[in-house]
Amino acid sequence: PKPQNPRRVKNKNYFFIWRWKNIFKQILTFKIIIDKNKKFHMEGAQRKMIVGGNWKCNGTVQSIKDLVNDILNKAEYDHNKIEVLVSPISIHIASVKALLKENIKVMAQNMSGTGNGAYTGEISAEQLKDFDVQWVLIGHSERRNVYGETDAQVAAKVAKA
Repeated sequence: PKPQNPRRVKNKNYFFIWRWKNIFKQILTFKIIIDKNKKFHMEGAQRKMIVGGNWKCNGTVQSIKDLVNDILNKAEYDHNKIEVLVSPISIHIASVKALLKENIKVMAQNMSGTGNGAYTGEISAEQLKDFDVQWVLIGHSERRNVYGETDAQVAAKVAKA
């Protein structure tokens, strides 16, 4: 049972568990175990590891076909534990999506901080969603250093995503 005021509980271990369970209960479900040596262990649901490949500004139609068919689609891994993402340049997103097995997801390399409209060369969040691209790389150091993206611009993109 949850105490009225956890700070007044004499058992400090109970307070620690109660406090951290409440902090993390919306992130993931887990149980903290305290063993006889007073070491903490977590049991329960864990997040999937994410392995991604940013292809930057590389690839031809043929090199992408070869990469997808000869390497990515033949890769063996535990789909329940690892999420695999690839991030081709925008003109190759359609062909990569068509060639890849379902378990590997395609991620956009960038996204506009604006919506649809007269923004030459931009890709909006709405367009990515319409195309069933569920992942996007926002705030990459190259975008910040080379193109001068600011925290405010990155924040606008995250808000749109």
